[in-house]
Amino acid sequence: MFTIERITQRLEPIYHSTYTGKPPDEPAMLALALNELFVPLLQRQYPEITDFYLPAEGCSYRMAVVSIKKAYPGHARRVMFGIWRPGDVWHLELSAPVHVHQIHRGGGRRRQCARLG
Repeated sequence: MFTIERITQRLEPIYHSTYTGKPPDEPAMLALALNELFVPLLQRQYPEITDFYLPAEGCSYRMAVVSIKKAYPGHARRVMFGIWRPGDVWHLELSAPVHVHQIHRGGGRRRQCARLG
């Protein structure tokens, strides 16, 4: 969605944007590569992270599923706020151990988290 603030004329106008369709689309395919790149980078700052996944169901950037070795109460929250970026994201809590790349099979409850900043 965008808001038009003013209309001007140009001989050959250009509207810079991308249109993505339903997954699997281009961002979903790029997210597959990013999944592999993000794990080692995130593990440098948070060694407790065991796996990381950007699912196509979350538009490959609005939802991240992270598997950690939980050591104390509030540990998952610490990691979540550490990797959280500004914008709307989803937080998925799983009641049982589930492989992060198969979240569509596991049971969990989804909550939309508040926007930061």
